[in-house]
Amino acid sequence: ALVRSTAAKNPYEGVPLTVAHSLGSTVPPMFTLSEPGVLEKAFRDGGFPDVAVHTVSTQRRFSSSVEVIRNLRDVSIVGSVLAKLPDAEREQAWAEVEQQLRRFEGPNGCEVPGELLIGVGTK
Repeated sequence: ALVRSTAAKNPYEGVPLTVAHSLGSTVPPMFTLSEPGVLEKAFRDGGFPDVAVHTVSTQRRFSSSVEVIRNLRDVSIVGSVLAKLPDAEREQAWAEVEQQLRRFEGPNGCEVPGELLIGVGTK
């Protein structure tokens, strides 16, 4: 199984979903299996006695934080979550998300780190 690690380690989705949640929006359970031991427990509960979970670092590259926001609005589930907010809150949320993601801008554009968990179970 391939799942996202914690929201804190995946700011591309984590930042906007945290902002949406702070504004009272219901957010999808994208990070349900991310806490230490949860993915392993899910495998063991599924009958897999031999389980390994590996962490893999990732990075998403964009030309700027503006491009990150455009991508989030257009192709990410995050865009649909923020779209449900009232107009004023939605614009406030996108502004806050962009401000937080700017910390990843550098000479090569906006490079947003991430972390995935790969779980393997055998019987």
